[in-house]
Amino acid sequence: MLLFYYLCLMPLIPKIQACLNSCSGITIKDITGFYNVVSNPFAWNNNSTLWKTIILGTPQLVSATITITFNDVQETPVSVLTAIQGSIFPNYLLLEYTPVNSEGTSLLKDGHYNIKLTLTDINNVVYVTDTDITVWCNVECCIQKLSAKVASELCNTCDTEAYDTFVLADGMFTALKAVSECNGTQEFNKLLTKLQKLCGVSTGDCGCGCS
Repeated sequence: MLLFYYLCLMPLIPKIQACLNSCSGITIKDITGFYNVVSNPFAWNNNSTLWKTIILGTPQLVSATITITFNDVQETPVSVLTAIQGSIFPNYLLLEYTPVNSEGTSLLKDGHYNIKLTLTDINNVVYVTDTDITVWCNVECCIQKLSAKVASELCNTCDTEAYDTFVLADGMFTALKAVSECNGTQEFNKLLTKLQKLCGVSTGDCGCGCS
């Protein structure tokens, strides 16, 4: 009995993962996993965990929200309490972030996203974790259009302006991806802004029909 009580009181350190979903949205998963005293001591305990389900008729988690911040602008938190309580361990979906317009077209913008999970238990203890993801789908779409324009103009008019623009944009795009992997947020946003100006697009959809 003492061992069970000790295990239930182990602190929780949640972990989440954010992945791009075909440039239409961001899939957010809980990857905290099962409790293991050696390899994963701060995870969900098991299928009858103190953290996830109702113990002795009392819900142990009273609040669970995902907050998405895009380029330092915070959106309204979304409750994921039901997703946690109805989940199947060890890894499960918390939220599909898929912004769309009135016509159902994706409005996922290029830039830096911070995704924060906040949990509150019955004792008003708060557990917070976050992760970051960068999106460049729209400028990548732009590079594809510029490449197609190069092929067309070189064949028809031998004009090198399209080629020069493509080479510049493609080099900047390569740098953008490299900076993203190093988590250089400020550098990423600077390069992204330059690419957007070069492509003549805003932070939203470039309108070329790329998926």
